[in-house]
Amino acid sequence: MSRDVSVLVCGIGEEASATAHALFAEGYIVALHREMAPAMLRRRMSFADA
Repeated sequence: MSRDVSVLVCGIGEEASATAHALFAEGYIVALHREMAPAMLRRRMSFADA
């Protein structure tokens, strides 16, 4: 995939972080967006605590 394509992932929890990581590994430009803090957060499992 070309670096000309960018993707906005809505959310920063575990699922969104895994999706963003997979897209980035495929060559996409990825941005994560959140409106509110996640209700539950497990350390080292998502970009929410980065």
